[in-house]
This record gives sequence, C-alpha cells and structure tokens, in this order.
Amino acid sequence: MKDKTKQTRKGLIDRQKQGVQVDALVIRLGAVPISLNEANNFVEAFHRHNGRTARNGGKFAIGAVLGDDLVGVAIVGNPLSATLMDGFTAEVL
Repeated sequence: MKDKTKQTRKGLIDRQKQGVQVDALVIRLGAVPISLNEANNFVEAFHRHNGRTARNGGKFAIGAVLGDDLVGVAIVGNPLSATLMDGFTAEVL
C-alpha cells in the first residue's frame, strides 16, 4: 500500500507542475485503542532512534490504522519535566 500511495502522490505532484488541475489525495486514517505493550513493540520495530518507554510506561496508547494495517502509534504519559507534573498535563512520548 505504501508504494502505491507514494506513486499516487508523485503523479499528483507531477501533474500539478504541468499546470493540470487535480484533486487532492485523501487518505483516511482510523484511530484504535492499543495496549502500551503493543505500542512499544511498534516503536521498537519501526523507530531505530527511539526505544521502548521505561517499563512500558505511559498512561494510554492510540494506534493509527490504514485499512487493517497499523501505521503509527501515540503513547501518552506523564510529562518528563517535574515542573509540568501538575495532574492536568500529559505528554506524547
């Protein structure tokens, strides 16, 4: 699916450069609840610059799906800065 999306975007950009009016490409992502462990596994598998959160830390995680494929995750937890730990503030890790 990723290759098709890249080709489609490239085709749209090429046609726009030629002065052809084109409609924007619309990709619909869905949000699904996932466990912190699943989210950390995704981060570990696809983000070499980021590791797992400490002790699978976080308050909750949300997954982004394209069709049946998990394409992204957001892990939300306490702020890293002690100054911001006021009981109301969360941070996307």
